[in-house]
Amino acid sequence: MTWGFFFLAAILVGLVLAAIFGILESLPRGHVAVPRAELTRHRRQVHVARLGVGLAAFGGAGLILVSWGRYPWHAVLISALAVGLFCWLVCRWLLRLPCPPPVDRRTATVVREIPPGGYGQIRLQTGDSAAVLAAQSDGEEPIPAGSEVEVVDCQRSVVVVRKISPSQ
Repeated sequence: MTWGFFFLAAILVGLVLAAIFGILESLPRGHVAVPRAELTRHRRQVHVARLGVGLAAFGGAGLILVSWGRYPWHAVLISALAVGLFCWLVCRWLLRLPCPPPVDRRTATVVREIPPGGYGQIRLQTGDSAAVLAAQSDGEEPIPAGSEVEVVDCQRSVVVVRKISPSQ
């Protein structure tokens, strides 16, 4: 097996992973309020799509450097790894896990008080269904139970909320 074949195989595997899991990630989902299984599956798909992009970049850079024939194999391998890692990091920054449409910038009601720097719970009403989610405040003041809040970030398993002032 030659280095050129190795890098070509890496490109093909990376492109297949990125394409399949990128398509799976973009398929429409049901309108449910942050079910845990759905988020886990979605998170896995985005991670594999990112890995595919990094692997394809690794293979592409390696194939280009091998085809020039000017560099020793260890320099080609290190350079290809650096390019693959860089592309994976860029993809990690660009392909963020979005909040599901029923959650992003929605209002919710605090069920259990959210202390500053601590955790509480919110109830998010979506159509006929409701979900109780762990929440943390983005401010320094406690948010008492019964307050209306806005979901501002749901990248983690604990959503970040902001208290809605009475003037809004």
